[in-house]
Amino acid sequence: MDRRQIPEQNQIVGILIDEVARQFAKHYNPGVEEVEIPLSISDEQKSGNKLAKVGDFGGAVQSWQATIPRKLDMMGDRAHNPGTVYEVQAYDMLQQRQDPVRVDEYL
Repeated sequence: MDRRQIPEQNQIVGILIDEVARQFAKHYNPGVEEVEIPLSISDEQKSGNKLAKVGDFGGAVQSWQATIPRKLDMMGDRAHNPGTVYEVQAYDMLQQRQDPVRVDEYL
């Protein structure tokens, strides 16, 4: 736009919309923040952890769910690791702008 000319109404509206959108996005969508979520490292979970680290999430979940914890207090590991993988997959799907209903199944 030439600064020596008075902008037309539709140009002014466009400029205002762009500015409001920029401020809104900066305030409500700060961007992607990577967070490392540790997996349970009990002996029973190690083979599934190796699969997850190379991206075989389905195999990892099957491995974790097939384990039989030696201690009662390790029962949470069977839920924690698959839950972590499902959460990672959900955020990946959101970044790819996939159907929110499908994403909700993973959360």
